[in-house]
Amino acid sequence: MKESLPKPRFPLWRLAIVVAAVLILTGVGVWFYLTQEASARHKAEDELLAVAQLKVSHISQWRAERLGDGAPVSSNELVAVDIAYWLTTRDPDDTVRLLAWLRGLKASYGYEDVVLVDPSGNVLLDLDPKQTTAGLDLAVLDALATALTLGRSELTDLHRSPDGAMIHIDLVAPLPKTPGADSPIAAVVFLSDAAEFLYPLIAEWPTHSVTGESLLLRVEGDHILFLNELRHQPNTALTLTIPLTNTEDVGIQVALGRQGALEGVDYRGVDVIAAGEPIPGSTWFLEAKMDRAEAMSGAGLRSALGLILMLVLAAGMSSAVWANWQFRQKRHYRVAYEREAERRELLSRFEHIVKHASDAIMTGTSEGTIVDVNDKALSLYGYTKEEFAELTFPDLVPPERRTLAEERIEETKRRGFYLHESLHLKKDGTVFPVEVSAAFLAVAGAPRLQSIVRDISERKKAEQVMRESEANLRSLFSNMTEGAALHELVRDENGLPRDYRIVDVNPAYERILGIERSRAVGRLATEAYAVPEAPFLDEYARVASLGVPGKFTSLVPSMGRTFEITAVPWGEGGFATIFEDITDRIKAEEEQQQFERRMQQTQRLESLGVMAGGIAHDFNNILMAVLGHADLARTDLPPGSPVRENLEEIVHASRRAADLCRQMLAYSGHGQVSIEPLDLGELASELVQLLRTSIPKKVLLNLDLDRSSPLVNGDRGQLTQVVMNLVLNAAEAIGDSSGVINVSTGVTECTQEYLRTTYLDEGLEEGQYVTLQVSDTGQGMDEDTRSRLFEPFYTTKFTGRGLGLSAVLGIVRRHKGAITVHSELGRGTVVRILLPVWEGGEAGGSRVKEAGDADWEFKGTVLLVDDEESILALGRRMLGRLGFTVLTATDGGQSVDIYRAHHDEIALVLLDLTMPEMDGAETLQELRRIDPGVRVVMSSGYTENDISARFAGHELAGFLQKPYTLDILRRCLRAVLADRLGDSPGSSFAG
Repeated sequence: MKESLPKPRFPLWRLAIVVAAVLILTGVGVWFYLTQEASARHKAEDELLAVAQLKVSHISQWRAERLGDGAPVSSNELVAVDIAYWLTTRDPDDTVRLLAWLRGLKASYGYEDVVLVDPSGNVLLDLDPKQTTAGLDLAVLDALATALTLGRSELTDLHRSPDGAMIHIDLVAPLPKTPGADSPIAAVVFLSDAAEFLYPLIAEWPTHSVTGESLLLRVEGDHILFLNELRHQPNTALTLTIPLTNTEDVGIQVALGRQGALEGVDYRGVDVIAAGEPIPGSTWFLEAKMDRAEAMSGAGLRSALGLILMLVLAAGMSSAVWANWQFRQKRHYRVAYEREAERRELLSRFEHIVKHASDAIMTGTSEGTIVDVNDKALSLYGYTKEEFAELTFPDLVPPERRTLAEERIEETKRRGFYLHESLHLKKDGTVFPVEVSAAFLAVAGAPRLQSIVRDISERKKAEQVMRESEANLRSLFSNMTEGAALHELVRDENGLPRDYRIVDVNPAYERILGIERSRAVGRLATEAYAVPEAPFLDEYARVASLGVPGKFTSLVPSMGRTFEITAVPWGEGGFATIFEDITDRIKAEEEQQQFERRMQQTQRLESLGVMAGGIAHDFNNILMAVLGHADLARTDLPPGSPVRENLEEIVHASRRAADLCRQMLAYSGHGQVSIEPLDLGELASELVQLLRTSIPKKVLLNLDLDRSSPLVNGDRGQLTQVVMNLVLNAAEAIGDSSGVINVSTGVTECTQEYLRTTYLDEGLEEGQYVTLQVSDTGQGMDEDTRSRLFEPFYTTKFTGRGLGLSAVLGIVRRHKGAITVHSELGRGTVVRILLPVWEGGEAGGSRVKEAGDADWEFKGTVLLVDDEESILALGRRMLGRLGFTVLTATDGGQSVDIYRAHHDEIALVLLDLTMPEMDGAETLQELRRIDPGVRVVMSSGYTENDISARFAGHELAGFLQKPYTLDILRRCLRAVLADRLGDSPGSSFAG
């Protein structure tokens, strides 16, 4: 039997070595990872501590420099005396000198504005009044009170200007006390824009970093407030706050007193490494921070290399101990090499940055001699490197500023860092503005003065252009007569417009809309206007999105006003609106159109009235012949003649035709009137009682009469015709249906504006008018019917005839009144008559007094003048029938010649008014020249009222309206010649 050989066994000592080696490698890997992480963290912490201390030093020096700027004011006793004297005299020359002094302070120290104020904060002198338009803010007033109490310059904390456009940190420098004064009489306020000096100083980071950032903080109540603009979250200066309870935030840790290196989260909630320091002499804290991911990025790479090395070592763990020791040595040297290579790479990169920087970088000795410059300095100043080596820093400024440059070098030595603006000099003598950042550094153990110079010529030009442009735009914006506002769209989570915020408004906006600026600016439109949806949001969103201006007109019901709105793009995604209240313009245009329509209608009615009056006058002449001859023939016939009946019909028809002529004269405003004081309500009441039997039974007639209404001066018969016509028209409008007619009277105060809306607006005077209103519930009228309502012979009735409402119009015109008509189809009609109130004058009439007897006859000579042969023939027969001798003339000139030859025998002239060549008025004047006592009876187709008005003061003996009968002629002549007739009937008069 063969013996089996034992399997070889792995030696235990080797297993122990392997296990020990694995444990050692694992420990080495962990140690390497922790070492690299600690190294990266310490490096980041050291860098952040250095940055924080540098920033604190710079800011402290900056604050000390600002406070030092107040020394020329607080120590200048001569200026204090001059200002005290100026306050009592306000001498203009002193004012100019003080303004020049303030201007010098502004130019020397580079502030935005310099203001002289009294102890109460009232502005006495101001170089740039627009900076203090809203007055000094509370921060400046608090600093002013402290400065006056302590007698030293005080800096305000960071604060926004009253208009919110600028963040200030201002200096208040009190004047020295004048002799006999308990406290300074005034102070100088230096207004400074933090964005010009302080914020760039904070924002500058000495090395390349993606996330490196300096933050300036202060505690306000139970929060910290960020004072500067944040790198990763714009527009947060003086607005972003974090509660003190959020102790994970490194800013809170700094504000609670922790200094040195810190770890936590920042305002974004991102893990960061930070360093914090308080700013001496202020309530500020400075936080320098960097994202932990960036700070530890190098450590992660090196840790990965360590893991790879650990795997390699695990694969060769069977190697000898001496090989393991050499491997670790090599790794040590490799790490050292990598660090050295990294240092060299950083140094090379820094040298490249300095050489090709966009700013001039110069290095010099502590005495100011220039040692080295970069390429930008060579191109900026025009010197070569060899020429620079022979220059000092003061040689780069104009001669008059070299002393100041030497002082600033000394100041930099004391502070360690100095940032300022200055004027520098090129080789060719050109002076240009610069921003200088100077600092003392240790180079190879020796102090070196480093100066970084930036040419700010273009910036200064741009700032000047921007200031001028902003001033011009602000002036235009503020002085526009149209309302204007700036807006920004507010979008929802889907990017759709849901509202817009009001950014700014001009004074016209407040005046037109009645909304104060404080209630609008900064608010959403829905809040400012108290509406559920932003007005015109779709229109404005289209303008802001497409960038195309829009214009539209809209009525705002809540205001009852109409606006013309122009919207234009503004800013990024915003828009501006310019609006004008055009309510009055639209109203004026509508009133003008309405006035023109009324004028056209009035002119048409006037033309129809003139035509109707002319027709009535001429027709009366024709009727004169018909009626006169028929009347004469009737009187010549015996009572039983069969012809008499025919003549009676002719006379009756002629009188009906004469009535129609009177209606036409009434329409034309020439109707016969008999004026007397009348109670319009009483007249309407009497007529309505009679009219109840004339209207259908289904129509209800209501009366609403004001018994206290004043009287009117009018013709009873014509006003009766008006009432009857209106009531009967209303009844016919209702027809066979059931309906209501309301008749009411009253009194109203009429303005010119109201009278212009009526028919017959012929310069009527303002005042009280008695009203007669007739309304019905009939079918109403359409626009075409209303426009022709007062035309003669126009009717909507199948059997209509006569003049109807046209006669009413003429009667109202004759009474110096007006008419309004309101009617719509299916809604009835309301007709309103306005008559002027009777003011107590005597009521007169023109009725001819009846005198004499029909059987009386006359003797004497009458001159009959008429251009119508038929009238002459008829008149000769009538006058002959009455017993007169008749002389006739066919025109005015012939009548004058006849009267001149026979005036001793002519007892009376019967004169026609309308004749060619010389009419009745001209003939009357000529007859008066021959015989002032001539008796003239005027005859016309027009009414007596027209003739009386026309011949007022001419003492006509009488009037005869055509057509007239023999009986009317007898009564007229009997009345005219009554004083020359005998007492008994049949007596005669011989001319």
